[in-house]
Amino acid sequence: MRSTQHRGGPLSAQPKNEELSDVLTSADVPMIVVGPDGRIQWMTQAAERDFSLSASDLGRPIGQLGLGVEFPDLGAMVTQAIETHAPVEREVHDGRSYSVRVRPHRAAGDAIKGAVVSFIDIDALKRTEREARDARDVAREAHDVAQATFETVRGPLVTLDASLHVVQANRSFYETFRVTPGVTEGTFIYDLGNRQWDIPELRRLLEEILPRDTVVNDFEVEHTFEDLGRRTMCLNASLVLRVTATDDPLILLAIEDITAAKELERARAALVEREQALRAAAEQATQAKDRFLAVLSHELRSPLQSMLGWVRMLRSGHLSAANTDRALNVIERNTVLQARLIEDLLDVSRITAGVLQLDLAPMLVASAVQTVIENLRPAASALRIRLVLSIEDGIGPIQGDVARVQQIVGNLVANAMKFTPSGGRIEVRISRRGSDVEIRVSDTGVGISADQLQQIFAPFGTEPRKRSRGGLGLGLGIARHLAELHGGVLNAASAGVGHGSTFTVTLPLTVEPAADEAMDGGSVSGPAQGLAGRHVLVLEDDPDVREVITVMLEDSGGVVTATGTVAAALSALEVVQPDVLLSDLSLPGRDGYDFIRSVRELDAAHGGSIPAIALTAYASTEDRERVIAAGFQKYLAKPIDLPELLAAIVTLTADPSSDLDSSDPRPTARAA
Repeated sequence: MRSTQHRGGPLSAQPKNEELSDVLTSADVPMIVVGPDGRIQWMTQAAERDFSLSASDLGRPIGQLGLGVEFPDLGAMVTQAIETHAPVEREVHDGRSYSVRVRPHRAAGDAIKGAVVSFIDIDALKRTEREARDARDVAREAHDVAQATFETVRGPLVTLDASLHVVQANRSFYETFRVTPGVTEGTFIYDLGNRQWDIPELRRLLEEILPRDTVVNDFEVEHTFEDLGRRTMCLNASLVLRVTATDDPLILLAIEDITAAKELERARAALVEREQALRAAAEQATQAKDRFLAVLSHELRSPLQSMLGWVRMLRSGHLSAANTDRALNVIERNTVLQARLIEDLLDVSRITAGVLQLDLAPMLVASAVQTVIENLRPAASALRIRLVLSIEDGIGPIQGDVARVQQIVGNLVANAMKFTPSGGRIEVRISRRGSDVEIRVSDTGVGISADQLQQIFAPFGTEPRKRSRGGLGLGLGIARHLAELHGGVLNAASAGVGHGSTFTVTLPLTVEPAADEAMDGGSVSGPAQGLAGRHVLVLEDDPDVREVITVMLEDSGGVVTATGTVAAALSALEVVQPDVLLSDLSLPGRDGYDFIRSVRELDAAHGGSIPAIALTAYASTEDRERVIAAGFQKYLAKPIDLPELLAAIVTLTADPSSDLDSSDPRPTARAA
C-alpha cells in the first residue's frame, strides 16, 4: 500500500468545516467522498492506507479504483444512493469482511452534493458471530447426543429445574415407576406418585446441589414405593448446563434399583459369615476330636495296663487266693468296660450315619429300669454312693426298645456316678406325667454351670465338668438321641456348681398292653445254663478266640469241634453231626456268609438244617439283617457274654421251631 502525507488535497476537495475535517482525518475508518458525478473529491488517511490510494486518485471516478479487494460495483452503488437519496449497504468478503455503506451527501436546502462511501472492517465481528454460531451448533449437537443418550439409558433418569420440578424423564423412569409424562413433567419432584419421592434424605441432597454446586455420588436410599414395595435405590445427581449460557441449569438425577444387588450382597455376606462359622466349628470339632482321641487313648490304655499287670502276676503263680480273686474281678470289670466303650463308639457312629434303629414293642419301664439299677448297685456300693430307686404305682406301658431304654437309664446313672463323690446320693424316680412316663435321675454331685448346660449333650465336646472317674463323655449324647428316637426328650438341669444335677427323660405312653414282664427283664442273668452234652461246631480263625470259646463251651458241658477255615468246617460236617453251628463272619478267604450258604445247600441228612449262630465284631442293624438273610438264626456281637451264648445255644436246640424245614435246603431265615 502506498504511503502519503496528503491531508485533504486541493482546497476544493477538502471538507469546508475544519473541525469536521480534523475528525474525519483522525478517524481510523476508510472513507471516500465523491461528487454528484461519482468522482473522488476527498479521502481519509485510513482509506489511503488500507486501499493503497494517493492524491493522484482525486478526481477519478470511484468505479475505476483498484482497491485490492473484491468490492461490488461502487460506481453503481454511488449512483443508486444519489438518485434514490437513500443509503446503500453491502457486505463483501475477500480474506477479510467489510460493510460498504454509501450515503447521499446533502448540502444546504437538502440538495445532493454527492455521496460518502465508508468501509467498516467487520471481520472480528463476523469471526465472533461464526464462533458463537459454531458454539451453538456444537452445543446443540451435544444436546442432541445427550438427549438420545438420555432416552436410551436403561436406568431411570429425570431432569429437574431450579425449583425441583420435573423437566423430563426417560422411558426407563416411566416404566420403572409406572407413571406417564403427562402426570410427571412440570410436577414438583416430591409430589410424584402420591408423594412417594418425598424422602427426607433426597430433599436434603437435592436442595444442596444448586446453591453449593455439589455432586451426589452413590447415595443409597431404602424406601417403600407404592407400586414397587420396599426397594433400595442408588442416587447420583449433578448440575447440567443448558444449550445457551442464558438458560438456567438443570439437575440430572440418575436412579438405580440396587435391591437385588443388595440382597445378593447380604446373601454373600451371610454366606461368608456362615462359611466362617462352619470353619470355626470345623476347627472346634477338630480340636474336640483331638481331645476325644486323647481321652480315648487314656480310656483304652488304663484298663489294659491294669489287666496286663494282673495277668502277669497271675502267670507268676505268687498271688494269694484273695489277690487271685481280686485280679479276676479287675480283669472282668475292665473287659466289660472295654466292651461298653466299643459299643458307645459304634452307637455314635450309627447316630452320625443316621442308621441307629429301634426294635419297638410295648414294654413296662419299671421292670427294665429295676434291672439296670440292680446291675449298677454293686458298683455304686463300691464307690460308697447310695443308689435309690422310687417307682410310682400304676404306670402304663410305652412303645420302646427294652435294651435301648435300659441303655438310656444306665448311661444317666453311670454319668451321675462319675460326678458324685463318695458319700453322695443318686435317686432314680419313675412317675407318670399326663400321657408320658418320666424318668428322673438326680444326684448330689458337682453340679453344672448354666453356660455348660448348652454343651453337655454334645458328642466329642469339651467335658463341661471335672470328673473323678473315667469315661469318654459319649453316654449323655447317646441317651438323648435314643430318647428322641422313642419320641421323647431328655433335658438336664442344675442349680449350679456344687448343687448337683437332674436329668429328666420323658417318654410317651402307649395304649397297647405290654407283653409278659419276663420279657422286660433285659439280658440274661443268674447262673449259666449247662449244655448237657450238646455238640457245637465252632468256626473261628483267631486261635486265641477259638480256644477260649472251646474252653467256655466244654466247661459248660458241651462237646466242641473247633475249626479255623470254611473248608475245615465243611469237612467236619461230613464226619460229625453237631446240634449248633457257631461261626465267625470275618474270615480270611471264604467268610462266614460263604460258609452258611454252603451249609444251606446241603440236605438235612448232611447238616443243611442245623441251626446256626453268627459271631461278629460288627454290630449295626444292616449287619444283623444281612446275617439273618444269609441263613443264620441268631446274631451275637463280640465280645461274647457266656450266659448269653449258652442261652442262645439252648434255645436253638430246645425249640423245635428252630429246626429248618428239610424239604427246603434254603429256608427263609427267621430273626432270633
